[in-house]
Amino acid sequence: MNPERIIFIACDDIAYHEDNPFPGEIFNEPTGDNVYDPDIIDYRGDQVNAETFMAVMMGDKKAAGGGKVLRSTIEDNVFLFFVDHGAPGILAFPGPDEKHPFSFFYADQMMDTLEYMYTHRMYKDMLIYVEACEAGSMFVDLPDDMNIYAMTASDEEVSSWAIYCDEEAIIEGKDLGTCLGDLFSINWMTDVLLHSGKDRNLYAQYEFVKNETAENEALDRKGSPVCVYGDMNLQERDLVHNFIGNGQEEGKS
Repeated sequence: MNPERIIFIACDDIAYHEDNPFPGEIFNEPTGDNVYDPDIIDYRGDQVNAETFMAVMMGDKKAAGGGKVLRSTIEDNVFLFFVDHGAPGILAFPGPDEKHPFSFFYADQMMDTLEYMYTHRMYKDMLIYVEACEAGSMFVDLPDDMNIYAMTASDEEVSSWAIYCDEEAIIEGKDLGTCLGDLFSINWMTDVLLHSGKDRNLYAQYEFVKNETAENEALDRKGSPVCVYGDMNLQERDLVHNFIGNGQEEGKS
């Protein structure tokens, strides 16, 4: 995909954190490669907040501080992936200081943003994936007639869970003392890689991710109930590569 059609918002506080034994590198699986590339981040640090996020999504360059914003039209598909903490009715952004480590993006703000994009014809179809605890609470009021399909790591009440923790969080013999990834996110990315270049629809990906993310007593693994919201017609109609991966460039954003 054309890099100009990707907007990357990240705190960028991991790679050079004092607790990272691999300065300038980030790993999201035990045997994986470094995934950190500072040059592809468009917004970082104190630019990462709900106001900037909404401005980027609504194409308001002035409100976004002059940075890259969405320029999609009714001819484009849009994919949004959000990952952070969550709670019922909110998603978290970084706070202004150590005493206030979080600021919040509310479900009604999400709906306002999506309704603006819909009425201003800023997409053909939109796919949204959200990794956060109680992520489903952000989409309980999402209409089924706006060509938007959202898949969330959990429902409105349950936490989502990390993966590659404890003894699995070891890179080149060094214990990172954290978890390397999130279960839902690792699963949907794995599905994309497994079916790269194939005509896999959104429903097939949902079924895979739902099953792989669910709590599994046999594996002694905590999990969460993956949920979908919005226009269910997109499940069968749209292919994953229309939004992610190696699909045709035309008509993608």
